[in-house]
Amino acid sequence: MTANSFPAARLPELVFDSEPGFVELYNVAWKLAWEHVLTRAGAPVSPYMDEGFDKERIWLWDTSFMVHFCKYAPEAFPGVASLENFYRPMLDGEPSTLLVHHPDNPPLPAWAEYANFRVTGDRQRLKKVLADHRWLQRYFDLFEAFKRGDRPAWGGEAVWLQREPLGYLWRGNPNGMDNTPRGGVSADESDSRNYETMYWFDALAQQALSARLIFEMAEAIGLGESAAKFRTLWFSYCNLLNSRYYDREDGFYYDIERTAPHRFIEVKTPAVYWAMLAGACTAEQAGKLALAAVDHNIFGGDFPFPSVSRNDSAYNPLGEYWRGGIWLPLSYMAIKALEKYGFTGIADQAAEKTVRLQLETYRNCTPHTIWECYSPSECKPATNKRVVGADEPVRTDFCGWSALGPISLMIENVVGLDLDGAHGKAAWRIKHTGRHGVKNVTFGGIRADFLTQGSGTVEIDSDRPFTLTVNGRELDVRAGHNLLNY
Repeated sequence: MTANSFPAARLPELVFDSEPGFVELYNVAWKLAWEHVLTRAGAPVSPYMDEGFDKERIWLWDTSFMVHFCKYAPEAFPGVASLENFYRPMLDGEPSTLLVHHPDNPPLPAWAEYANFRVTGDRQRLKKVLADHRWLQRYFDLFEAFKRGDRPAWGGEAVWLQREPLGYLWRGNPNGMDNTPRGGVSADESDSRNYETMYWFDALAQQALSARLIFEMAEAIGLGESAAKFRTLWFSYCNLLNSRYYDREDGFYYDIERTAPHRFIEVKTPAVYWAMLAGACTAEQAGKLALAAVDHNIFGGDFPFPSVSRNDSAYNPLGEYWRGGIWLPLSYMAIKALEKYGFTGIADQAAEKTVRLQLETYRNCTPHTIWECYSPSECKPATNKRVVGADEPVRTDFCGWSALGPISLMIENVVGLDLDGAHGKAAWRIKHTGRHGVKNVTFGGIRADFLTQGSGTVEIDSDRPFTLTVNGRELDVRAGHNLLNY
């Protein structure tokens, strides 16, 4: 752990008088996350964010998701900086004392860098990763070039990913959804034959997402050639998703069989929302996925986004890891996908239910902590996968990506703040009454307090002027104290 003391003064302060438990859980999440700020001799970047599995290894998709809450305290939590522990060994050949576990983890650094840029407005960081080192472009190409069985010197496991003309071979562990029933793999993960027989649609959707964000970030700093290349790739990947992986009858994206006629493998998981986040969906397709998000037999209800739909034969109401467990990375991603297409009401309701699940589990279960994943049927941690022990709960103190609920979903969806530091503006969807908001929050070099009683007035203290849109109404915030009607 870092030797420095907990940086309370550098964190945003959550205010939510009607439910003090949300504030308590928010503070617990930051303190648990601070325990995962590690220093290590021989790491390209130190200190760095550790996911909480193994101090000798790092996971790309865990680290990428942690950036989505570290972006709110970039002076204290080394979110995007931690990604360089992957870029430098994987792309530049720099030695490291950390092994990259699952070299073919989901390709999410572009989304993480974009999320950080949007809040911080840090154009120097974009110049570093896109112009000076071209890390994001080269990582995209590396993911395409992986061959099954590769064992890179910097990797902790063999590669399972392989690109073929119609898609990607992969496996549950490097994909991140370890014991998922996708492809008919056994619950104890003992039968890997089916991994040879299917293409995983989310690898394609994640690369489409990366291509879209690389071209948007490249445009933002004037890299016309990269922007044009990745815009073309985005269109191509979206077209392949919709022509081969979308079932018009079900209104759903599925994995497909490797051999002709490439039939759909009809297992529904929240991974479907990667296609939506990538911007691959038409309005009609997005509407059907929004309906799945509120359907109690699929992903809706009081415990949203179980890791396999409730009407699937593999669904376990106790969780059983990826056979029903609610995982904050997938929940967060799905909620952001719904927001992208304008389904903010559905997104905000799902977010509040998710944070409420985490809070009630924190209150009622021992140890009183934040868990790796959660039960899809009651307020408690999920059970583990069978190879570990189906009656055992999952890991404790997991912040790690589970901090996405108490921190990111609280700020972005429960409170409803959308901070656009890249353009020096903010938006606020106010839904609650009672005193609530976020104080001491920094975006794009602006430091401000946002408070409201939810009764038509906002109170903003800011060190710089900016534009604030509240429930659709645009307001001018001046430097100093502001009391504004909306």
